[in-house]
Amino acid sequence: MNKFEQYWTMARRRWLYRVSLSLLPIVVAWGFIAQDMASLIGVAIAALLSVGGHTGALRNMKPDAE
Repeated sequence: MNKFEQYWTMARRRWLYRVSLSLLPIVVAWGFIAQDMASLIGVAIAALLSVGGHTGALRNMKPDAE
């Protein structure tokens, strides 16, 4: 495993996902972003944090039988 994979564990991604998504309503309430933008930001956060899972799935794929 390289340093990135060692650091970017599922527990860290899960923590960052929880913290970032729980801060979105506070940021909306304070007026820093509009309410309709909060859902887009939430989707972007989810997509960014799931990158490790997708690469792991691709790495473990087996070739199709011919």
